[in-house]
Amino acid sequence: MKKKIKLIESQTLSTFKKEIPSQYFSHFVGGGLNEFYKHHNKITDLYRFGLMLPPEFFLGKKIIDLGSGTGENSISLAKWGGKTYFG
Repeated sequence: MKKKIKLIESQTLSTFKKEIPSQYFSHFVGGGLNEFYKHHNKITDLYRFGLMLPPEFFLGKKIIDLGSGTGENSISLAKWGGKTYFG
């Protein structure tokens, strides 16, 4: 049973990497770093002005990111000093 689970997990991860790669930070290839910073700035504006939570709020906080998808938003939270955990 364990082997079957590992096989399914491996196949799922392989498909995910091919079909839904992160466009923001996938090894910073093809302008990825620039794309990441564009996204990071949008997230900063969302949190600061939309949600009224300045990035400084997350400094040193533990953050559980449920449904984190490819993790772009979690990286921004970590850049602001948050300790992110994925659920």
